[in-house]
Amino acid sequence: MYLRLGYTTGSEFSVVVDKEYEVFAMSLWCGAIQVLLADEYHLPNWFPLEIFELCNLKLPGDWFYAASLHNTGGLQSLWGYERLITDPSHYDGLLERDPDALRHFYEEEGRWRDSTIV
Repeated sequence: MYLRLGYTTGSEFSVVVDKEYEVFAMSLWCGAIQVLLADEYHLPNWFPLEIFELCNLKLPGDWFYAASLHNTGGLQSLWGYERLITDPSHYDGLLERDPDALRHFYEEEGRWRDSTIV
């Protein structure tokens, strides 16, 4: 299925084996589940769920959800932090590395880090 989506058998991903990553959102894109996380370059990127082993099976209680997204890019459903769901330009802004979208993503990351400090 991922070959059909543009990945190849030689596709490389900017994540490290056996490292834990915080997932900030999930999407259903062209029938495949993708996860949004900060990669090894500390950039928000979408990755196929299948390249990860799940450690925590619970979804965050503050996530929002949008279904039946009809666009030409293949995005079908999206769930994650509020702005990603409520601001249609934020999703594309992350992909295009828009400074405002990146700033908001890093604010979300900071809130997550602050909430996990014991």
